[in-house]
Amino acid sequence: MTGISEEPLLSERIVGLRIVSTTLVIHAILVLLFIYYYLMDRQFLAFFIGLFRNLISPLVLVVLLCVLIKSELGIWIGLAPAPLLALIVCAQTVYMRYSKEQFPFLLQPDKDQNIYIFDFIISPETCAEMARTADEIFSTLPVPAKVRMPAVIFIEDHLMLVVEKNPLKKDLLAECTIIAAGSDVRLIIRDSGRLFDVLEEDIYRILSGNMC
Repeated sequence: MTGISEEPLLSERIVGLRIVSTTLVIHAILVLLFIYYYLMDRQFLAFFIGLFRNLISPLVLVVLLCVLIKSELGIWIGLAPAPLLALIVCAQTVYMRYSKEQFPFLLQPDKDQNIYIFDFIISPETCAEMARTADEIFSTLPVPAKVRMPAVIFIEDHLMLVVEKNPLKKDLLAECTIIAAGSDVRLIIRDSGRLFDVLEEDIYRILSGNMC
């Protein structure tokens, strides 16, 4: 399993693996945090976690313990608490750099409450139904009328435009995401139809001018 046949070296290897295996869970947490922050577009924070986990923390502890105990076991003893030290330092850095409310996931409390996602097949009926659903959502939020009405009209007209641009395609799939933060509204509409430039459409220019 280890590739070592000599008894003294094998015993030291087994002892080392037992010591290091005590912090495998913490090591896994650091890997998950690295991936999460990278996907959250926090590349510098992810780089800091990876650098501290893989280089700074183990290097400092291994050198320090090897000097103190003057034995090869200092390598294994130093590697064992390295992930824990890295986790403590990284958690403290995130906590001090960002607010307590955002720790540790760095989500804005006022922006992650009103997110609505709808999946459906586009048809004249579902276009109108989606517009009515959006209007009901906006009525429960502090969205001003000058934003609310153009947004509702835009949803229905845009979906109908997708139907017009794909006359031969059946079962057009769509995803409509509504993100509301205070009086600000963001619409994200995706569909499985063919690509076209919405900036060339008159309805887009009219509605975008009213919504600005």
